Amino acid sequence: MQKARAELSKLETVTRSLVSCIECPICMETMTEAASGCCGHCFCIGCFGCSLTSSFSCPTCREPVKGLVRQFAVEQIAAHIPLLKDIALQFGVHLAQREMDLDARRRLAEVEAELQKERCRYKELEHRWEEQQLHIREQAQQIQDTEKRIQEMQQRWEVEAQEAHRQAQQLQEEMAFLRQGSQRTEETLQMAKQLEHAVVNIMEHTHSMIRAIIGSGWQELCLPPSGERVQQMLGLLRNSGFAEFGVVRDCLQDTGQECMGNMSLGISPDLRFKLEYYGSKQHVFNELELEGTVQIDGGQLTFLVARSSSSQHDGQDSEVQKMALPPLQGLLCCHGANTWIVLLDFSASAQISIFNSTDIILLKDP
Repeated sequence: MQKARAELSKLETVTRSLVSCIECPICMETMTEAASGCCGHCFCIGCFGCSLTSSFSCPTCREPVKGLVRQFAVEQIAAHIPLLKDIALQFGVHLAQREMDLDARRRLAEVEAELQKERCRYKELEHRWEEQQLHIREQAQQIQDTEKRIQEMQQRWEVEAQEAHRQAQQLQEEMAFLRQGSQRTEETLQMAKQLEHAVVNIMEHTHSMIRAIIGSGWQELCLPPSGERVQQMLGLLRNSGFAEFGVVRDCLQDTGQECMGNMSLGISPDLRFKLEYYGSKQHVFNELELEGTVQIDGGQLTFLVARSSSSQHDGQDSEVQKMALPPLQGLLCCHGANTWIVLLDFSASAQISIFNSTDIILLKDP
């Protein structure tokens, strides 16, 4: 396009140069019936004839003109000048049209490129919209699944709530039954305790009667067992630790004096013992602890006390003392499945009134 413009500029320059060459220097228009003098400058014959009245010289160089020579070539050039102008004009119009077409094509290409960008953007937006629609559908499906799970959970919770309500009712019924059973158990335990107290009282009463009737030889009524039998009766062959003996006396009345408490005796396999007593009499609380070893001779038991302590307090004053005790004598008795130990003259030996009884009977595994 730049080359075409340069060619058009050259054509216009040549056309202007030719037009200036065929212009009459007198009328300043394209020469008709051109002629020239000896100097070679051309001019119109008619224009020169009109100027003869004043001078016979050349209007361009003022050289005298002696004769005129007809210039047909100039006339031919002048005749083709309009055609040349028309060609230049058409070429310029064509060039302008070409530039307009090129500009239109360029703009069209820009519009198409912009349109292509818009199409790409539209496709991208459409793709995003499809992705969003897919995401929305997935979320909707998730919401539906969640609602379904919630409904299932609600149904399960309702079933579990009904089951829990049923179990609560059953538990209440069982609790009521257990309360009744506990009450019956407490009554049974109370009766058993009373029965145990009665048995101990009967045993002590029987024991006292035998001692009163027979005298000091009453121990001979118990057959002396062998050493292995003694170990078996004491429960020391099972390697189960201490053999336990004990008695509990609650709210016993004797000549109008309250006396209650409990005593426990433990004997280890190596024949060491520990005896503990906690009780009260006439609102005075007594404690007694004895430790030592046991000597076994048949059914005769001798408790050698190595350490002893006792205390008394009435709620205000407290007195603790250590005392030296002589060996305590005891007797191991057995009848059927029952085993017990009789601590002879224990109250007198321990210098403390226990259970309002001289001899103490301790049942095995109370």
